[in-house]
Amino acid sequence: MAIASVSSLFKVLVLNAENLFIFLERWDGRPMEEMTEPLWQLANPNLLDNKPLAKTRDLAATILRIDPDLVLLTEVGGHESLENFNRHFLASRWTPYLLESNSDRGIDMGYLLKSPWRGSLTSFRDHRLKHPRYTHFSRDVLALKIELEGKVFFHSLLVHLKSKLDKNREDFEGRTRRALEVQGLCEIIQSFPADTPLFLGGDFNGDARLTSTEPEFLPLYQQARLIDAAELSELPVEERYSYVHFRAGAQRLVQQLDYLFLNSASQKMLLPHSVIFPRYVSHLGHALPIPAELSQKRQLPSDHFPLYAEFDLTLHPHFFQ
Repeated sequence: MAIASVSSLFKVLVLNAENLFIFLERWDGRPMEEMTEPLWQLANPNLLDNKPLAKTRDLAATILRIDPDLVLLTEVGGHESLENFNRHFLASRWTPYLLESNSDRGIDMGYLLKSPWRGSLTSFRDHRLKHPRYTHFSRDVLALKIELEGKVFFHSLLVHLKSKLDKNREDFEGRTRRALEVQGLCEIIQSFPADTPLFLGGDFNGDARLTSTEPEFLPLYQQARLIDAAELSELPVEERYSYVHFRAGAQRLVQQLDYLFLNSASQKMLLPHSVIFPRYVSHLGHALPIPAELSQKRQLPSDHFPLYAEFDLTLHPHFFQ
């Protein structure tokens, strides 16, 4: 008999929420729909501003419209921000999971998981990297074990790898540290059971596509034997991007920086036609344009687009037990 408490689809969303800081210590209790931007910012006594109210509402509207079972979030301002976002903008429809990372910017990683699924977290922020200077992940590898009725259905790993910023000019484009993080990531992946479906998602801050992989990402394919969901999808190559960049002279470039890598067990469950990079909707219900110029990009709820995929639970060995 199939498990009756869940749909036969498991829906996953990967999303860089871009500085999702939501602190409300000075909130006067008025309904969120009555808040204005000045009142919204006054509710936060901290040095870092709250994410703009309109962008927060639009981000929530997009998540609610997609209605995933699991959201892998990067750039979250700690557990309090994630709790506030879920409570005040997502009607507490998900359970937040977050642990503090090594980030020096206060941007952590977290999950939203829908009931009746249950999760438990493990942090790898203290995992040692094989380098005398870059000894730990710049953020973390945050693992979520996803269970239902006492059975482990999935393992999820969430990352936000070292960016290409090199302020001190000591590691060109962050390549050395990012390569070390990928190698450490592969070591962690190999500690998980190969027969349990595994997701590896987040912001990889580089080109990790199969056909144009930057060298630091090769171990994901060669050692960990993972494949990105977009590579297995029916989505045209020109639509596989999560980031729009504008260079000097207004030159527009698109990139895929956000990924959902799968082990062989989760690849078998993937519905290839489901994989998309959803575009944003406003809280008023209209589609927000894909930016053709920088001013339009600045109006979006995040500077990254999400990545979405569905998995057929009827292909999971636990579903009919």
